[in-house]
Amino acid sequence: MISFWLEIGIVLVILLVASIGDIRKGVIQHWQPAFLMGVGLVKHSVNHTLAVGLAGAGVAFLIGFLLWQVKAFGAGDSKILIGLGFVFGFTPALNTFLLCIGASMILASLLRKYNAAGIPYFFVSTIITYGFMIV
Repeated sequence: MISFWLEIGIVLVILLVASIGDIRKGVIQHWQPAFLMGVGLVKHSVNHTLAVGLAGAGVAFLIGFLLWQVKAFGAGDSKILIGLGFVFGFTPALNTFLLCIGASMILASLLRKYNAAGIPYFFVSTIITYGFMIV
């Protein structure tokens, strides 16, 4: 149980740091998705579930690539999504998270009409996702 909350804490801190950097500079640094991939590698190596993590990263890659192609995401956002997919693995949690990402992208498209840029969608989506998972 402690490892679950440690995982949540690490992911939320990385997403918060990435969101702040994205708002201030408009760039997600390379170490942030790499750190998430490292967290996922340690988690799945200890639990012997590396295939689950790779499947989650693969699904996240496909979704991130599609969102990048339609210019809904930047490349840094896609890399963060892949890191999150690797940490969570191919589980209902990932499916819930991806639904929240889709909902936040709809919100983003609505807010872009009103010139509301710089909202940290990953952080907001993650908080919504963990709220659903805890309840």
